Amino acid sequence: MRACHRLQFDRKSNYRPIGCYINRQGSFSPLSLLPQVPLDPDELWVHEGCIIWASGVYLVNGRLYGVQEALDGARETCCSHCKAMGSTLGCYSKGCTLRYHYLCATEAGCALNEDNFSLRCPKHKFPQNNRPVKPVCPAQSEIG
Repeated sequence: MRACHRLQFDRKSNYRPIGCYINRQGSFSPLSLLPQVPLDPDELWVHEGCIIWASGVYLVNGRLYGVQEALDGARETCCSHCKAMGSTLGCYSKGCTLRYHYLCATEAGCALNEDNFSLRCPKHKFPQNNRPVKPVCPAQSEIG
């Protein structure tokens, strides 16, 4: 998989970022990881992590689906961590309204599930009692 992806730009949008379309915040400079070539006016670039973790985006046989819808939604949502627009990840817990950029989710301590590309915010990353699950195996002192 590539570290960044080239996408077609929606000319109807008045939002034209320089660098990653989704995440202009985070712990590294987005421009340092994107191609250093002139951008075609009809394309934009996103980091792989930013788009593959976006809610509603699916990878099937090497092709991304649901990208335009995710980008449209990102323009209207604020990140719960950095407070900037462009968040694409919502907490998987029913009723939770927290949303994050991919990099902000990692910085905030969210749980990212790679099996189904879902996120749980710090408050919901453990079971309902909000405490870590206790080990199933008995302690050595209980065995014998």
